[in-house]
Amino acid sequence: MTKLTRRSVLTGFATVPLVSAPLFWPRSTLAQVRHATGTRWLYVYIHGAVVIEFQPGGVRLLPPRVLDSAGNIAHEYRAGYLVNGEGTLLSPASPIALTGFMGAGTPTQIDKTAMPCLDNIPLGPTGSIYCGAVFPTPDAVVPLRQIPQASDNTPFFGAPELKDLKWLPLLLLLEYELQPNDHPALVGTGGTWKDDGRNPLILHFRAEPGSVNNADHDAIHDIEAILNKPLKLNQKCYGGARACPKNIEEQSLLELRTPSPVCTPVLPCATETKEGIGIRSRPANCVSIVVNNSGS
Repeated sequence: MTKLTRRSVLTGFATVPLVSAPLFWPRSTLAQVRHATGTRWLYVYIHGAVVIEFQPGGVRLLPPRVLDSAGNIAHEYRAGYLVNGEGTLLSPASPIALTGFMGAGTPTQIDKTAMPCLDNIPLGPTGSIYCGAVFPTPDAVVPLRQIPQASDNTPFFGAPELKDLKWLPLLLLLEYELQPNDHPALVGTGGTWKDDGRNPLILHFRAEPGSVNNADHDAIHDIEAILNKPLKLNQKCYGGARACPKNIEEQSLLELRTPSPVCTPVLPCATETKEGIGIRSRPANCVSIVVNNSGS
């Protein structure tokens, strides 16, 4: 288990460079106090290929610059929760920050058997990062849409640091306990997402193919550029593996846009081919990688 401890509040979050400088904020006594029972929860769903970097003062979301064969952006980068669940389209000129609440004072733990997590690694050149977001450190990181390890225990990745990984999540959920005076909002998206009083409050961040034409792309190479480290996903077993969503919140961008009444999981090392979005695509090649650069 890798223990990650919150060390500061979000004061000044929106003014911090999102893709180059570390996060340094004044230490707050209030941030160290265990939360009382919250009245609401904020659930932040992280879809697609993105590096989730834990730093001493918070979390950076670093999506890669994924290009198609013609040199066009193959991913869409969205944040928020509009009527259709997609979120507002982001651009490199408009990085975002989640502000308006302190977050929990309890530690967060990352289970290295349930999600890919690397410790204390320098990130690659900022040119490999398309856009960024800054969030407070969550109370918990929950893996969803998990692909199991193959029955013969074939490793997911070649990186030795990920040898303990037993499940590969296609979706990660950041959970935040909200206090009565907390009012989350996104800064940098034109005011399209803010607290509407719901419980739970839902926010989506998407770094996914927005078109069927890009459904078969591979984002692992671009994730490697951010991590400055080879990962080498085992293509034979996991390249086309798929886990089905349990509800609409767990659906990918393509699934939202092209709904299907049936979802068939694709197990590791499956050799049969099936038609349909998500089956032809390579979902396991578009996963989030957690990096613990928090110093704890």
